[in-house]
Amino acid sequence: MLKEINDHEGDTALQTLADCFWKATDHGQRVYRIGGDEYMILCIGISESEVLSLIERIRQEVAKTPYTCSVGYAMKTEGSTIDTLYQSADAMLYEDKKRFL
Repeated sequence: MLKEINDHEGDTALQTLADCFWKATDHGQRVYRIGGDEYMILCIGISESEVLSLIERIRQEVAKTPYTCSVGYAMKTEGSTIDTLYQSADAMLYEDKKRFL
């Protein structure tokens, strides 16, 4: 959905969502735009329950706007790489996108 919006009011939508992510994050969590309408939040040294709490805060902030967003995440495990973490989070994100179809 953001792709269609982006074609018409992209800068406003991207900035609004970035603001939502920024408001939802805590100290030590960093928000990065990694391309197009995709953002990454890097969290160091937090539990999965804290990640789920962050996702809930993101959804609450985004709900205050006319926009939507999908969320995926991955937790580092022994043997995981940046690529496997990204692939796992990306697969979850696309599964979450089905909520808006």
